[in-house]
Amino acid sequence: MATQMNMTKDYQSIRNEASKVISDLSQLGKVLAEIGEENAAGVKSELTTAFEEEIVSLRNRMKLINSQITETSRSADKHIHAHPYRYMLGSLGVGMLLGKIMHRELRE
Repeated sequence: MATQMNMTKDYQSIRNEASKVISDLSQLGKVLAEIGEENAAGVKSELTTAFEEEIVSLRNRMKLINSQITETSRSADKHIHAHPYRYMLGSLGVGMLLGKIMHRELRE
């Protein structure tokens, strides 16, 4: 569960970083328009390089998160296969608890 929260935080941080990159690109576009076409060519190439580096960084983080998800899923699967009755009884108990709660709410 803790790894799922960490992965959610990682996805959120990636989204935030992507949003910042888009915002920065928008601001740079405005600056480029002010600078003019002559000086813009050099800035555009630097911007393209920086943007490509950010994309590579984001892809690497996504691959890392994906591998963490895969590893966590495999670990959970092994644990469930090692203790199937524990999980079946736990699921039954959770189902009964939810049934009681839902029954009370429907009755009111």
